[in-house]
Amino acid sequence: MPERLRRPRPTREYRKTVYIFCNGHTEKLYFSDFIYDLALTSVRIVAQACEYNRISLVKLVKSYEIKPDADTEVWIVFDVDDDPGGQTNEAVALCKKSGYRSIVSNECFEVWFRLHFDYFDSAMHRSALFQWMSQRFGRRYEKNKTISTYPALKGQMPAAIRNAKRLAATYANDVPHARRNPYTNVYKLVEALLALKDGWQARGTR
Repeated sequence: MPERLRRPRPTREYRKTVYIFCNGHTEKLYFSDFIYDLALTSVRIVAQACEYNRISLVKLVKSYEIKPDADTEVWIVFDVDDDPGGQTNEAVALCKKSGYRSIVSNECFEVWFRLHFDYFDSAMHRSALFQWMSQRFGRRYEKNKTISTYPALKGQMPAAIRNAKRLAATYANDVPHARRNPYTNVYKLVEALLALKDGWQARGTR
């Protein structure tokens, strides 16, 4: 190939740093397995104590003084649960103001798990979701216990993304998160991580 047509070699590998803050071990374990599977070495997961509510969790993240920009993303993952005082919408607004990306599930993160297997749009209490998880995994499911779910869910991820998008589309943007049951936008973070992996692969094949 003539020298003038050769593509110049990059002087450094570009990597976006992604921080994921979770308010529970279930979410941490799922995303830890996920990024390990994708070999995303620039993703950092930080799990905070479960007693942190939504507002205090966002404020705690702010104390880390991580500045979101083109090369740095900050995601905060939390559940609605009983949403005392409408904290969820306030927390989402605070995330947006701070440049963070919020991931919300109502009632809980396990909505994302169930959507791997079937679409549903009827309100379901977290206890019913835990019972469904127990039946699916053949063992008692308990929130924030060390139960690795990602390997069993990986193959159904495309279905979960489709189902979660379909479910999210049933709510108008002005509907408070506390009234979105069931609901999850976990697919946004999942797609962002998949795109990050694809971007690295594309750069590696140049």
